[in-house]
Amino acid sequence: MSDLADHEHLIQGLTHAHQTIKMLVDAIAPKASILYPGWSIKEFLAHLTGWDEAGIACIRAYLDKRVAGVPAYRGLNFYNAQSVTEREALSYEQVYREWELAREQLKATLQTVSSENLHTAILSPWGSQTTIAAMIQILIDHADEHEGDLKKMISPTSDTSTS
Repeated sequence: MSDLADHEHLIQGLTHAHQTIKMLVDAIAPKASILYPGWSIKEFLAHLTGWDEAGIACIRAYLDKRVAGVPAYRGLNFYNAQSVTEREALSYEQVYREWELAREQLKATLQTVSSENLHTAILSPWGSQTTIAAMIQILIDHADEHEGDLKKMISPTSDTSTS
């Protein structure tokens, strides 16, 4: 795969994952729907926003030749809760808009990474060594994992194993 294809593949993956989640979230009544115990659709979107922001910060630190912080240094569950808590006073519409803006900003930030640097080792937001390309793929896969849960809310008896 060429370097240009790497960028295009990652951007397309981020876009597709976001569009899929958006379509599913838009099909669910956001204020009344609980996706996970204690998490409404609003909290779920805050969770996704937090990880996109962590990815942006990681890439920016690398580009600025700084050591990236590790937002999830206290653990993934703590970081997830923190991302949700930071946005609890916001309206659903504000959280939704932040989620959309964070994904666009993540894609724009990724575009500023040179092709040769996509596969350089960096410190991830969760504290392990990875590459920017691998980190982005993990963020794409993360959304894909949640996709099945959203589909079950829309059609609890549907088989999501084929998607």
